[in-house]
Amino acid sequence: PGAAIWAEAEGNYDADENVTRLCFATANSETALAYAQVRMTIDNGGNVGIGTVDPNFDLEVSSATGGQISLHRADTDVDAGDVIGQLIFSGSGGESTATDSLTGAVITAKVATGDDWDADNENKPTQLEFYTQDGSDDSTLGTPRMTIDKAGNVGIGVATPATPLHVFMAGTTATSPNVILKLEVKEEDASVELGAGAGPSIDFYVAEQGGASGISDHVSGKIGVVRESGTETN
Repeated sequence: PGAAIWAEAEGNYDADENVTRLCFATANSETALAYAQVRMTIDNGGNVGIGTVDPNFDLEVSSATGGQISLHRADTDVDAGDVIGQLIFSGSGGESTATDSLTGAVITAKVATGDDWDADNENKPTQLEFYTQDGSDDSTLGTPRMTIDKAGNVGIGVATPATPLHVFMAGTTATSPNVILKLEVKEEDASVELGAGAGPSIDFYVAEQGGASGISDHVSGKIGVVRESGTETN
C-alpha cells in the first residue's frame, strides 16, 4: 500500500495489561507494507512522535538534521504589525473549570513595525514579542514585556529598543528609584566588567535630585560605589 495505519503491541499482552501504540506510515509508491515508513506514532500514554516511534513528550519531533516546527501565515499580503505565528501558554486553575483555558504567557512573531514583507525576496523584517500575565485580576498580555526587533536589539519594558539592550521602567522618581538593571556577583574572585574598546568611553547618566533633566559624566579612572553605609569614591 501507499499508506497504512496499524496498532502495535508495546509489550507482551496478558489479562491485566495490553499496552498498544498506533503507527501511521506512508510510502513513496505502492510497495509492500514492510517497506512503508512510520511517520507518526501515538504511544500508550498519548505522546505523539513525528520521526520517532518512542516519543518522550506530549509532542516530539525528531530528525537526523534536527526537528522543526513551522507556524505559517497563509496570506499573500503581509503588512507591518501582522502576526506571523504565536506560542500560547495556557491552563486551568483557581476558580476556573477544567474546560476553561486561561492564558499565562504568549510569544508572538510579528512583521516589524513600519515594514512590509516583500514577496519576491528574503526581505522579511520580523520582531519577537514576549508577554506574561502578572498576579493582578486584569490582563497584562496587551503590552510586551520584552521585544527583540528586526535588528536584534532587545527591549525590556520598551517596544522599540534603540540600542542592543534597552531597559525602561515607568514610574521611577529621583526620591523613590526602582532598580531596573542589577549586576550582582557574590564570589570573592569574580567581577563584573564593562568594556568599550580602545576608542569610545563609557558614559553613566544620572538624574539630578528633584527630577531635573539627566546629566552625563564621562568616567575616567574614578567611579562612585554605593554601599549600605554610604557612598565611597575610588
